[in-house]
Amino acid sequence: NLSTNNLHGSVPPFLLEMPYLVN
Repeated sequence: NLSTNNLHGSVPPFLLEMPYLVN
């Protein structure tokens, strides 16, 4: 989730765990 965290820096960390954001 470190990569998605960089892409979605404005999105709260708990949302990064959601599958639809991983896609």
